[in-house]
Amino acid sequence: MRSIERWGLCYLHSRYSLDGLAWSVAEVLGKSGKHGHVSVQSIWIDGTPQAEAQIGGGVKVKCELADLLFLLEEKNTSGHIQRETALLIQGKATPKYNKLTSGSSTKKERQLLEGIDRSNPLDLYKDTRGSSGAKIGSYTLGGIHHGLSDCSRYLLMPKAAAWFCPYPLTIAPFQVGWPKSKLSPYLKAPRGVVEAIQRMALFGDIGKVVIDPSKCEWSRLVNDLRGNYAGTYMSGYGGQPRHNISRDVMCFASSSFPMHGNQRSSLPPLIKEGEDTEEFIPPSISILRVSILYSDQT
Repeated sequence: MRSIERWGLCYLHSRYSLDGLAWSVAEVLGKSGKHGHVSVQSIWIDGTPQAEAQIGGGVKVKCELADLLFLLEEKNTSGHIQRETALLIQGKATPKYNKLTSGSSTKKERQLLEGIDRSNPLDLYKDTRGSSGAKIGSYTLGGIHHGLSDCSRYLLMPKAAAWFCPYPLTIAPFQVGWPKSKLSPYLKAPRGVVEAIQRMALFGDIGKVVIDPSKCEWSRLVNDLRGNYAGTYMSGYGGQPRHNISRDVMCFASSSFPMHGNQRSSLPPLIKEGEDTEEFIPPSISILRVSILYSDQT
């Protein structure tokens, strides 16, 4: 199952899929009256940073922080960042599009994402041993008392060829959402990953804004992850870069992109059927970065 999750993340990291995301975001921005340039970037993190945090009652949990970090960046014509939003994504291969699977790793990940006590430090390490020399940083996020619902989501992908539901072909292959409650495995109104990225651009109702890291622990965490893992190449996996960038897309031209199928909620295929996928399977954590450059309005 882990290889399926990694293949799904590799799919999102591919240049072809990043182009698809950029065109999809540009399309909705153009329709909303915003004219500018859109690009999507994906940066893979080497391995899975281990997180150690207190979840309540003095109990500590140690597991991976997430599988992906999405970043949406909006710029003006001078190249100055107007707004940056980041979102942690925990990927899971599941039979149902709206239901998390059970298991020891999922249990720990849910304890972290849904139960972390934000008044206590969240420690991140580059390795799985938690050695002092591998420590990335310690972050007291504050804000809401428990959980990371303001800055994280689950990403579900089909465990089989299609989702187990009455109409599997109408459900986008990557579903983003948050559980109905801590006791429920079901996500509340999940959305396709493309729609989720579009909503980050249009409404800002998904993800958490990144500001001056000296004034915000969340922003410092994001910048530390970006600084520690960007600008390098894969060891194995075909030696592909951990930093992939889509083409620049102008909003008014976005409708001409040749998407496959009848829905833009599904990205173009990554590889042809029958190709060997082993060399394309990267580590299971990445940063996905979206940049938007707006033109001057007259």
